Amino acid sequence: MHPVRAVVEKNTNNATVNSWTMKNIKLYILLFLCLSAHVSQAQVSITEEPAISRAMNDFQYQNQQSQTVTGWRIMIISTNDRRKSEAAKLKFDEMHPEMTSYWEQDVPFYKVTVGAFENKDALQGLLLELKRDFSSAIPVVDQIQKSELVP
Repeated sequence: MHPVRAVVEKNTNNATVNSWTMKNIKLYILLFLCLSAHVSQAQVSITEEPAISRAMNDFQYQNQQSQTVTGWRIMIISTNDRRKSEAAKLKFDEMHPEMTSYWEQDVPFYKVTVGAFENKDALQGLLLELKRDFSSAIPVVDQIQKSELVP
């Protein structure tokens, strides 16, 4: 029998690969952090087209010049009997002297509206109160002077 000689060497290839991979990962993390810091300091610039700027300026100018807005009133009565509409207006004026009521004729009807609200939600409390005395009261859209709006 012949003796067999075995040489055992330490395998360092895996260690070298792992070391190289760890160095790359650290390098990528460092690169990512540097880029993130750079991006967070970047500024965004938006350029508006001249036509858009002119349109917005015209809109703002017209809005400032206009003394009326589209808003809401409560119509307490709409009837073809003038005396009924006048009686409803008088009754409302006695109940709410602090509020203005408006009487208008829209042939063949006579209408009485009250209040001046910017949105429909704002009139709901008054509408519920008025329904007790004016069962046909409903919200209606109207052009309202800005100075009339109920706060």
